[in-house]
Amino acid sequence: MDFLRNVTRDIGKKSGQLVEITRLTAKIAAEENKVKKIYAEMGHKMYEDFRNGESFDDKYMVMFSDISILMSNIEELRQEVLEVKGVSICRGCGAEVPSDSKFCTKCGSKIGENPDVNINGQKVCHQCGAVITDEDQFCPECGTTLD
Repeated sequence: MDFLRNVTRDIGKKSGQLVEITRLTAKIAAEENKVKKIYAEMGHKMYEDFRNGESFDDKYMVMFSDISILMSNIEELRQEVLEVKGVSICRGCGAEVPSDSKFCTKCGSKIGENPDVNINGQKVCHQCGAVITDEDQFCPECGTTLD
């Protein structure tokens, strides 16, 4: 009988340890994910600072150059997707419209007219219609290279 009590007690102790280890491991993973999110946000902010003219060490410049090339590749691929879909992007509101449309069905903007300004007179991304500033080299919404 003592043997069974000891085994039962040991099993209870081990299962309690397993539950606690699982709980702590989940907390560790959650904290690590928070760190990864901050790293990503920090990198994004550094890249934005670079695009706005801030200078950085050469070790970062290589990464910034790689990001710029990748963003350009993404823009080209997005254009290919639009061509395959047979649509273009309204420069007034960012909606997809058939390539042969003369007016946007969402906002009424004339397609192809004043492509870099929306109906409110704000400068917009030619890819997605997001509002941009004169200083932006890339769209903050879709990453498209701005002319």
